[in-house]
Amino acid sequence: MESNIPLEEYAKTLVFDILKLERLEIPLDRTNWERGDTDINYFVLSVLFNGIAIPLYWQLLDNNGGSSNDEQRIAMIQWVIDVFGADMIDMVYADREFPSHQFLDFLINDNRYCQSYLELPLLDKFINAIEPYQTKDNSPFCVPISTLKDIGITEDLTIIDTTTQLFLVQKLQTEKYSIYPLIFTNQYQKLKRQFSAEFACFKVGVATLTTIFKGFIHKPAINFVARCKSSTVVSDGNKTLSLAELYHDLHRKQTKTDIATTIRRAFSNRLYISARLNLKNEFGFLVSNIRLVDPFATYKKRWNIELMFGKFKTLGFNLESTHITNPARLSAIMLLIGIAYTCCCMIGEFFNSHIKPIKTKSLISNDGTTKEQRLQYSKFKVGFDLLKNFINNRLFAGATAAQLLHKILDYDPNNLPNINRRSKIFKLIQTF
Repeated sequence: MESNIPLEEYAKTLVFDILKLERLEIPLDRTNWERGDTDINYFVLSVLFNGIAIPLYWQLLDNNGGSSNDEQRIAMIQWVIDVFGADMIDMVYADREFPSHQFLDFLINDNRYCQSYLELPLLDKFINAIEPYQTKDNSPFCVPISTLKDIGITEDLTIIDTTTQLFLVQKLQTEKYSIYPLIFTNQYQKLKRQFSAEFACFKVGVATLTTIFKGFIHKPAINFVARCKSSTVVSDGNKTLSLAELYHDLHRKQTKTDIATTIRRAFSNRLYISARLNLKNEFGFLVSNIRLVDPFATYKKRWNIELMFGKFKTLGFNLESTHITNPARLSAIMLLIGIAYTCCCMIGEFFNSHIKPIKTKSLISNDGTTKEQRLQYSKFKVGFDLLKNFINNRLFAGATAAQLLHKILDYDPNNLPNINRRSKIFKLIQTF
């Protein structure tokens, strides 16, 4: 069994047609199991829908059951950017194995690049083409795309260095280029040395542009909140400390919680760090690139992907019981389970919203710090049981009919004068 449905088609149908999401909240995590000597290790990206994690994209990792690496994490988010665009991502939730310099730098700096390299012989042509549109005060101006069609600009963002002036050319949806005259800076000169002098523009991320040319263009970073290890090194004034050292006296606080209000440098970026002790006096540290009123309440949403994995395995579809180890077939099973899981969740959501609200009960929160009201039965379980009962009843009725049919066929209908015409078996006979 192999799937002919591209994951991109599945993801777009799920997001736009079924869940009807306008923004994506993305929990990331791994799930793994063993089949004989084979380690099956899936890296899964999900989206949140009414407090439920739904699988959106997954990759089978070939790393002996270990954690994903930076390249795999970046590729996972890049896939979402390619399919839906970075602007649609509202938040990324990740466990403590994920934060790293490279991965967080990718999320914050949004590696969209100016990838068009303009050869120097075209510079004169470019300068002559834009001259009629330039302003005296060096303010931004627009040029019709047709005016620059022979210059060789192919990307949405391109930097052009004429050796005397610097321009950023941005392609608009209105069949025009918006051109921003820029000024040379020391940062730009340093960066320029890294690239060949044979070209008039170079590859640079949008976040680098905002660093070099402050206020000229703004592309929001991808927001995230993630757990981090106690050994993580952060700034504290003019020195650096591990988080365990920085918050060693947190137990003395009445709330045993320190919500970030100031920025610290961690993972080579300026981030917000929050700390908390749970009921067992165990530390929990969170890192985020935005200031959150209650980062721990926000981070709790990540737990939904753990619950999803539970439904995939022992609490629903028994994924670990499969004997399949072929990657293509495993991916097909993941897709089938993803569709079935979504159906169950949607049925449970409809039941809870339109038929009968699911009862709640007071339970200890997943982080072990407070009590909270949670559904007595998950929406998945309600939908799963309803769907399973429907299928079982249909199969049972069919099996009963098959058992009775061979008996029916042994009788001559003309020799059944004494049968009670109201009995179930007579109605069944009539059906046939």
